Amino acid sequence: MHKDINSSPRYIWLADPFPVSFQNKLMELGWNLLEKNDPRAPELSTVLLINSAFSITAESIKQWPSLKLILRAGVGTDHMDLEAITQAGIQLYNTPGANAQAVGEMAIGALLSLVRNIYKSNLEVKNKIWKREINRGFELSELKIGIIGLGNTGSAFANCLKGFNTSIIAYDKYKQDWNPELAKKVELEELLATAEVISLHIPQTTETVNLINDAIFNQWKQAKYLLNFSRGGIVNLSSLISALDRGYLLGVHLDVLPQEKFNPNTNELLLPESELILYEQVLNHPKIQMSPHIGGWTHRSKAQIENALLNSLQSWMQENQ
Repeated sequence: MHKDINSSPRYIWLADPFPVSFQNKLMELGWNLLEKNDPRAPELSTVLLINSAFSITAESIKQWPSLKLILRAGVGTDHMDLEAITQAGIQLYNTPGANAQAVGEMAIGALLSLVRNIYKSNLEVKNKIWKREINRGFELSELKIGIIGLGNTGSAFANCLKGFNTSIIAYDKYKQDWNPELAKKVELEELLATAEVISLHIPQTTETVNLINDAIFNQWKQAKYLLNFSRGGIVNLSSLISALDRGYLLGVHLDVLPQEKFNPNTNELLLPESELILYEQVLNHPKIQMSPHIGGWTHRSKAQIENALLNSLQSWMQENQ
């Protein structure tokens, strides 16, 4: 029988920053909130509330004797030891689909910026360089767009593309309910060979880490555009720079990096010394557009994620009364 969670003070550990308005809603449900660095949090907290910055390891779980529930604001779980969480009897809820439309629209904006040289020409004009012909771009209806991963965000991107009369192909190893009107189903090899734009919408797992690497780039017969709105480790950065320098890529948009830890005081990325040169190449490459993991970061998605978290928490509370 589950222990009655209402029989003693209840604590939620806010391991990542969350808005005060959301914190107030948690307190209205009868929860006491503990900040990330509160020394009492690991021992007292029944619920852990995280975003994408807080890592969960098998060793850390051993230090959390009261933990029963993890609430993940977002979808990715690559920063968690899922096996250790399951073995510890801890339940995990994330918020699939809550930010899908936001990612789909952001991917459209990033792609338009690449194929129409919007970001590039903006920088040129601001430096008093006025070049029209060199910035002649492509219309989306000219391009075959390949989506790897047709889950929530990949499907949202495909739906956003419909109004542009594009040719869309997609690969998803695990999708069962395929809608042929959304995208033509192809094997990964065909997508990588024939698509002129490749957009990544897959989780980072042992199966997908470094999926886009030298071996993939070396097979290409034509230069392509690449978008990554999934996880940074799916694209090998060293291979990416090499592919750009060898002309395999026309342009890239990265919303994610393998290393996204930052200094909370300056908001500067804390880059590992061993990879500093590589990251500098990525950050400064003229054919790479970047954004700070904001693909799903809109006011609407924020509200939807918060509602999903509250609903999950309330459901869990009812189950454990």
